Amino acid sequence: MVHPEGPREPGPLTQDDFAAWAAREGAARVLREFLLLPVSVAAAKILHDRMSLHWRSELAADLEAGPESAEGSG
Repeated sequence: MVHPEGPREPGPLTQDDFAAWAAREGAARVLREFLLLPVSVAAAKILHDRMSLHWRSELAADLEAGPESAEGSG
């Protein structure tokens, strides 16, 4: 961000800081929602996901997409 009066010392928080916090909050929300699933549903999803050769990229895509993607899969 450029201040209208010219460059100045950055404050304690930057846009990157806010983006990082937003990403962390989103990941924490998805994790909380996963933990609230019934154990049998969570276990089935983990087993299914781990049997895929591309489970890491699929997990990353699910986390990026948010909780809506977790409800429809499995």
